[in-house]
Amino acid sequence: MSGSERKHESETGRAPAAMPIPAIAALASTERLEQLKSICRNVVDLSPMDPAQIVETFGGALILLEHGVPGAEQIVLGLAVDKPDSAVLMVSDSLPVHIVRALMKIEASDILP
Repeated sequence: MSGSERKHESETGRAPAAMPIPAIAALASTERLEQLKSICRNVVDLSPMDPAQIVETFGGALILLEHGVPGAEQIVLGLAVDKPDSAVLMVSDSLPVHIVRALMKIEASDILP
């Protein structure tokens, strides 16, 4: 933990990981979206949008995708090709190899169980 992180923790009484997320775009189940709203001030529900439109509009931003939700794989593939400077959190217990490879091409990505 760096000095600035320790200072922040001592000033606020909570660790940096406990800080609310300012904004996130998400394509996920209704239950997961509700959970996100409890820790994030601005949650954008991507479900009504087309995958290509999501890549164009939200590429370069923080995006949470839940594997199994229609369109999630197309979004990952589109971001890997057109907007690799994005930050993607992928929620899944197991992913196909081609999606893992696509996530590796994105500047910041992580897979969450």
